Amino acid sequence: MENNLPPYTVYEMLTSLGPLTSGTPVSLEAFTAFCEKFPELIAEREASGKVIIMSPVKNASSENEGHLFGYLYSWNLMNKKPGVVHSPSGGFLLNGNEVRCGDTSWVSNERLAPYINNPDYRTSWIPTSPEFVIEVKSDTDRISKLKAKMVDTWLANNVLLAWLIDPDQEVVYIYRQGQDEVEEVRDFDSSVLSGEGVLPGFEFPLVELNL
Repeated sequence: MENNLPPYTVYEMLTSLGPLTSGTPVSLEAFTAFCEKFPELIAEREASGKVIIMSPVKNASSENEGHLFGYLYSWNLMNKKPGVVHSPSGGFLLNGNEVRCGDTSWVSNERLAPYINNPDYRTSWIPTSPEFVIEVKSDTDRISKLKAKMVDTWLANNVLLAWLIDPDQEVVYIYRQGQDEVEEVRDFDSSVLSGEGVLPGFEFPLVELNL
């Protein structure tokens, strides 16, 4: 029987199946070359060497990422830029040559100082971990994988404060370095998240999110 369906494009596969993971490990050098060849894709490299190609997010998720980035960028600007705010495509080079992205992240000037004078600084992966990171669950994400990423990737690489936001279930999971218990925040109408001691004075009202 003739199949009249057009072949899937990479975009269609990602939007229908979610993030794709390679079956075999890839070296950091090969991964970097892949990202340079396909700059339109957002990809991560796990410590195992397997590569994850991220799916593009839809309207509501994109707006949520924009709100979070905007609030964090404004805080950083008003506080005379004590660090750098990174977008979802910013890749952090972590232990084990793991390269990971957060939906919004912040790294202090202090952490970046040892690397700034490196001539390849501007054209390489971000050479350290952020102190603060936000992950927002999209329609194609699995919450179990995101929870594992918060612990096994971000906290394991010295992130101090991390928010995992699940707009579908209207819950935020707050992870703190050195604290095993994860705090849950559920009242999106009135709750305001705090940057605590990591980002003094930074606040984000959850009512801003598209649910």
